[in-house]
This record gives sequence, C-alpha cells and structure tokens, in this order.
Amino acid sequence: MVNADEIGAGIGLPPNAVRILKQLACDLKELDCVAYEGVVTFFLNGTEGLPQTLDKIPERFGEAWFLCHRVDLHAALKRLAFSKEPGTEGHGPPAILHLGKKVVDYNSTSGTITLDGGIIQRADLIIAADGIHSACRTILLGDIGRPTPSAIAAYRWMVDTTIIKQHPELDWVTAGPSGP
Repeated sequence: MVNADEIGAGIGLPPNAVRILKQLACDLKELDCVAYEGVVTFFLNGTEGLPQTLDKIPERFGEAWFLCHRVDLHAALKRLAFSKEPGTEGHGPPAILHLGKKVVDYNSTSGTITLDGGIIQRADLIIAADGIHSACRTILLGDIGRPTPSAIAAYRWMVDTTIIKQHPELDWVTAGPSGP
C-alpha cells in the first residue's frame, strides 16, 4: 500500500518521459511538478561538490525535466490506464489489473505473457518493470551476463512522518511550501 503522506518520494521525469506522458494525454499540472534545474552533491565530509545545472534542457531536448511525487505519478497513470471517462475514446479499452499473479513466460513473437496457472494474456505492448535482474530480459534475450555497474547510485529511504511530527524543529519538513 502506498502511503500518500510520504515526503521526499520524488521521481524524475526527464524530457523523454515528459514527451511520452504528453502523448498519453497526461496533464502534467495534475502531477504538481516542479522543474528540475540541477543538483549539488555533497561529500561524506560535508564539503560541497560541483553543482550540475540543467538550465538548457528544454532547448536541447524539446521538453523540460520535471520532478513530481511518486504517488501523484502513479495516480495519474492509473487514471489513464483504467479510465472509462468520456474523451478517452481512441486510447483503447481500460486496462485490466491482475494482482497476485506471477509472469512465468514471455513470447515476443505472439505478444503474449503466461501467468502462473497457465493464464495467457495478449497485448500490443507489454512492459516488464521487474528491475535490474529482469526475468523478462533473461527469457527474451537469454543469459546476457550481469548488468554493468554505472558508478552512479540513487537511494531512497523513508521515515514515518508521525516520528518527524514529534520534533517541532522539523515542522518545515512536513509543513509544505507555505510554511508551518
């Protein structure tokens, strides 16, 4: 279950993702996005690293780079995928979600996946979002070896907001943009 009170659960939407979301008729305003204009890294000893600015992204790539809350993106994509609302005709029938099922086989020639229990599903597009050790990649491409480390890392950690709220000096963290 996704906790809608999560803070810091941001997700990056680089220009290609923005372009795809727009093609899917996703309203970026409903995502409450902010422009990603750069980052400053800090070393373990606390000193500041070199800032990286992304100020010319729209001119170079045709779209801006945004950050939004993961829960907002998931809600928007879910709305698009399952929508039966007027104005969504032409995007195909609403998606069907199969919870608690494991994909046991993929067939790129027939455009099918086989779920445990032998259920076969057919689609024009199948997205396997099963991570860096993807079973889909192994089934479709064979053993292509281990992924090559990029030397770039991202991490995520979560703190229960009820713990933060016990510390008045951290009100700024949960107060939102208008302040406490």
